[in-house]
Amino acid sequence: MVLQYSSVPNPARWITESTVPWDELAKFGPHSMFESHARLRYVPDKGQAPRPEIPPRPFTEQGDAPVFNELCELLKAETTTPDRCYFCLWDGWPDIDRDIDPGPPTVLIPNRSYYLFTGTLSEVGRWSAVTGPDSMPPAALVWPADHAWCVASDVDPPWAGIGGTKETISRLTVQTRVDVMAADPTRW
Repeated sequence: MVLQYSSVPNPARWITESTVPWDELAKFGPHSMFESHARLRYVPDKGQAPRPEIPPRPFTEQGDAPVFNELCELLKAETTTPDRCYFCLWDGWPDIDRDIDPGPPTVLIPNRSYYLFTGTLSEVGRWSAVTGPDSMPPAALVWPADHAWCVASDVDPPWAGIGGTKETISRLTVQTRVDVMAADPTRW
């Protein structure tokens, strides 16, 4: 299955109406609604090594999208609605119109506009029948219908911001499948 384009922006209202500054919103989502935060590092921070307990990824699983999709797999257990999720794709990526043809962007925040899709968390990255889950950039924003967490992956940082409960963030920072570190969204 592939994600379904949504021309109705209502599910993203909690993001578009957030009072969080736009640059923080693009990097961490509406972080003021969550008690704890982390960053999924696509590559280690400058001058730092990856967490030693995380094994290197095979060459075919490197890049932002496979790592992001692995995070979403972990987050399935952290929501009651893994079969009802929302995905925003930044409208600035090249080849979107050729590969996806979604229609006009429906989610707008200052300095960013996104196409909104709906689907199951298992469908993350499946923007169309012609794109595989790892062939396009990761979603800019992902959240479940129950708003248990939110992941934001802006176009510039080499990481994705995560907001959730203390328990969710704690579980993410101790697992060894992807490199997740605790974070303060106001310092990035």
